[in-house]
Amino acid sequence: MGMDWEKRIKELRHFEGLKQDALALQLGVSQASVSQWERGVTEPPAQIQTALLARLASTPVSQFKRALCLSVRMSPNIACLLSMRNGDAIINVISRSTLKLTTLIGEDDVNRPIRGKFGAETDSQLDRLIKAGLFEARVESAMTVSLLERGVHRLPIYCSLTSFKVEDGDVVVRAEVRLPYNVDTDAAAVRPSVKIVRERLCDEIWQ
Repeated sequence: MGMDWEKRIKELRHFEGLKQDALALQLGVSQASVSQWERGVTEPPAQIQTALLARLASTPVSQFKRALCLSVRMSPNIACLLSMRNGDAIINVISRSTLKLTTLIGEDDVNRPIRGKFGAETDSQLDRLIKAGLFEARVESAMTVSLLERGVHRLPIYCSLTSFKVEDGDVVVRAEVRLPYNVDTDAAAVRPSVKIVRERLCDEIWQ
């Protein structure tokens, strides 16, 4: 399986806060070359690939965490970054789009536990994810189908969750939510489920 250079170069620029022209200058190539690599038109030459992999391998944890938070904040979807604190799953960051797409989650929920906010079924799914080890990076990711309930509001969602071990054993979970095509009519048809993905699906990318 070949390296996804489009994704890797975008990640590097994201991690280090670089524009294409700045990265091009550092690598001794043209901005057009970097643009072509990111669009998948061409691949970097071998010596550039080696340099890029070395840069990715040495990305400071602080920059990775910042990039992860930024990817959540700028997501066009309902998205959040979660972690465990004193035995509770906490919402650390939410996307700006969350505030536009739903009234069920707001800034007042940031830095507060999830449990008890969105109904018994959501709490049950959270317990399964914690037990499976999602917040310990013992599993790579999970996918859930659920019906969030808060007051009189109900929202059917499809959620993908991915765990990241970031520093000193700390783990954060990035949650990205997709809404069904017709939220109102699909709410009654939701069949809650949890699928745990135990394999490290992306290990080959970093080899």
